[in-house]
Amino acid sequence: MAKQSSARQQSLDFLDNLGESENNFRDVSSGLESVAGQFINRVIDNINGYDLIDSGKISDLSIEVVSDKEVNILGQTYINYIDDGVQGKLTQSRAPLSPYKYTDKMPPVQTFVQWIKSKNIKVRNTSKVLGTGNDTVIDVEDDDKEIKKVAYAMALDRFQHGAEPKPIFKKEIPKMIDDAVKVVGQITIDNIFSNLNLK
Repeated sequence: MAKQSSARQQSLDFLDNLGESENNFRDVSSGLESVAGQFINRVIDNINGYDLIDSGKISDLSIEVVSDKEVNILGQTYINYIDDGVQGKLTQSRAPLSPYKYTDKMPPVQTFVQWIKSKNIKVRNTSKVLGTGNDTVIDVEDDDKEIKKVAYAMALDRFQHGAEPKPIFKKEIPKMIDDAVKVVGQITIDNIFSNLNLK
């Protein structure tokens, strides 16, 4: 993560709720705040629509209005990995065009554990899969050890075979540019693109 100056951090602290709802804007008519807020709302809707396996930080987006013609969008860098997908260490078929690839580090198992628990997913121990044992459903509240096994298997599969692209972020940029041009008139595509900074 890039270091932020104290002035920049103060701006983020001041604007930290802007991405949550258009109703939180100080002055919706001021232009870019509204455009950026709508952009963030669309990205968050996309994230929720895919029901992504995530620690919850992916929706942590904020804006910084630099001037009446310039805005920064700030978020987690791994939103790019979700957007473009990631090639696996062993196979690339899930994301053949992605610039990202797992090489030596698995995704965190704990993220999968949290996702399983948050969705109250029933982990199934079946004789069909294991060849032995009983067909039982393990409640997430009953056996963390079994949940960790399943989470590890999910993380290992992601590491070896990658993850398909989930278009949640970049596809919203053209509309944000169109909306910004309508609001402020003399904004350039380069100016907006140069300020879509991910932390």
